[in-house]
Amino acid sequence: MCKWGTDKLIHVIRRNNPDVPDGWHPVYVDACIADYVQEMNDRGIITVGCCCGHGKGPAWVQVAQESIPLLNKHKYAWRWYADRTDSVMHDMPRQPGMLPYPDIQVAIVPGLDVRDIEIFQAAEKALDAAFAPLGFERSESTKDGKYVRIVYERKSKANSGTSGRGA
Repeated sequence: MCKWGTDKLIHVIRRNNPDVPDGWHPVYVDACIADYVQEMNDRGIITVGCCCGHGKGPAWVQVAQESIPLLNKHKYAWRWYADRTDSVMHDMPRQPGMLPYPDIQVAIVPGLDVRDIEIFQAAEKALDAAFAPLGFERSESTKDGKYVRIVYERKSKANSGTSGRGA
């Protein structure tokens, strides 16, 4: 849901979907990301789901795997969608009107042996360095041998490390 809790009607491409005929179909999406998602569809990219993050996390668009060549052509970053082979995820950049989100959650999925403590610590260190300049600090870090969950929260002003007297 966008900052104002509104949805907007857009038209998306549906193809090879047993529930609807091929072609353009009207759907309602979060208003603050509607233009972005519509632009992806206008470029021929088949979007199958999206969410603005509802102020709780980053925005994303789920894209049909057959659209990977178009994602690459138009320079949209994408990643494999956990446990799915029919679609991939595009993490959307912030759009005007989106609610700020209080934390960032990072999941490292199979393919990385998180039982290796050195790899786990290196991942934490790299993520700490990436998120610190954006005003986030690590608040949680857990692993279970198969998955890693690291949560970053926005630093509070009282905990920002500056006294207001210069650096």
